[in-house]
Amino acid sequence: MPFPSRGCRTCKSRRVKCDEARPICKRCKKGKFTCEGFENTDGLIFLNENEYVGGARKRPRGPNVSTTTSHGRSISRTPATPTNESQRPTILPPTRNMGTTHYCQQGLRLPTLQLPVLTVSLEDQALTYYSWSQGVATRTNLDHSTADLESITSFATAVVMRQEPLLSLSDCPNPILTLSILAISHASFGRARKVQSALAAGGAKYCKALKMINLALKDPLQATRDEILLATIILSHYENSIFRKPQISEHDIKSMAAKTFAHHDGAMAVLHLRRQRNHHQCDAMSANVDRVVRNHLIRSLIMRCMQVPVWLRDGAEYGEAGLALGLDRLMVETADLRHRAADLQYDLTTIPKAGRVAQMLKLHGVLATAQRLDESFVAWARDVPMEDYWRMFRVEDDGVVRDESNDDIFNGCVHIYPTMGHLGLWSRYRAFRLHVIDITVRILSFAKTIEVDLQSMEESARTKIEKLASDFCASIPHALKAVDIHPTAGNPVVSRRPPADQKHLAEATTARILCWPLAMTTLVESIPEQYAKYLKRRLLDVSEIVDDGLLERMATR
Repeated sequence: MPFPSRGCRTCKSRRVKCDEARPICKRCKKGKFTCEGFENTDGLIFLNENEYVGGARKRPRGPNVSTTTSHGRSISRTPATPTNESQRPTILPPTRNMGTTHYCQQGLRLPTLQLPVLTVSLEDQALTYYSWSQGVATRTNLDHSTADLESITSFATAVVMRQEPLLSLSDCPNPILTLSILAISHASFGRARKVQSALAAGGAKYCKALKMINLALKDPLQATRDEILLATIILSHYENSIFRKPQISEHDIKSMAAKTFAHHDGAMAVLHLRRQRNHHQCDAMSANVDRVVRNHLIRSLIMRCMQVPVWLRDGAEYGEAGLALGLDRLMVETADLRHRAADLQYDLTTIPKAGRVAQMLKLHGVLATAQRLDESFVAWARDVPMEDYWRMFRVEDDGVVRDESNDDIFNGCVHIYPTMGHLGLWSRYRAFRLHVIDITVRILSFAKTIEVDLQSMEESARTKIEKLASDFCASIPHALKAVDIHPTAGNPVVSRRPPADQKHLAEATTARILCWPLAMTTLVESIPEQYAKYLKRRLLDVSEIVDDGLLERMATR
């Protein structure tokens, strides 16, 4: 006789084979689907088909086949109760099926004890989803290639687990950091799976964490703890995660990310207090936390066109070294240049005629600074060893005709890097330099209305922007797992991955490396339209991978 499917409801609706793992099947967990559980098979009817197959009975036909047999006997869905000893059916040996014992004989089933089905709490689902999708690692030390924006939660988890490594995250005795991680976990899970109860739970935990942080900041001894600094940064990620398009209509990044930047200002005050008290000398973990948070804060200042404070400028004091230290110094100079350019009103409509001469002198000063800084970027790239550079490949043609405006690979070329750390390094380099040259272009665009001999300089700057934008576009497919690399006897062959495989293989740990460079690049006004459209489309893809609502808003503005 045919047996009913034992799979979960989600696998049945997807029409895939379920592995029947409890409480959540592995097919749903691997595919990041919400497992809707297993159906109760208590009410199923089991019929003896032997009499029909042997010809002893005629198989029933007609509209009443579901309720009546060929002898006119009704088949009830309730257990049959024999009236006397002669009518008592023969009991067959019990058969185990999904935790319930069934006694089958001629459509009869005696009631048995139903074992309870294990359920997974919303908190466990949120933590499991976030740790799996975001690639959270419990490492206590991260190298320069990975100690980046994506390491904040990894550091936070490591700090929580440092004292009680055998406890689960929700059982750890560190309420502030635990609440912060639970808040962003629920928000990320609720946003991705559209679970309103998870979003509500995340909001409640966010409020509790915020209150506890404010109380801790009033205590000088508590304010400098690693947990306070990390929790403040994590709450800024929470604000990004729950951001929705209808929340604000302005296109200005300062208006869109006002709540996020408020958390960054709080983290900057905490970090300054830690440096004054030499808290970073306590242990290696504290020093690493300061270094990662500092990088986070400087990028926030660059995005807001703010100057870097004196105590935050020297990366060597925070543990930067090698290539990263050289790029770090250029990053600080880029922040200063953007601050000067923002303060300088060089737009034609805002410069008064009476003060135009003095204003032009300031323009020339900023222009000279931008040109010197661009030369410094070129010198830094020239000093990078060849083994730390990328290799450019032409993607193998698969014969499929694609619309160039929606193609995941720009112009059929990709850059392959030795490691993802190198990809992040070069992505930041291009984002910084694009903004430096963009300032040059904007100044020249205005100044050429007065000095006509600046036209050639502007064209040269726009050519540099187009080259940097092209290289950036070619770097993205490697980070988002859009290509496969096949080693051969000669040069490796690079081929496309199917879109379904790209979405499945793309990891938040690598996608987060692109978050800030991509977001900053989309703010560059001088990038040609075809490059800008591709970069915004890929930023939208990254926002879906990392569950970031603010990035989604920036990609669609």
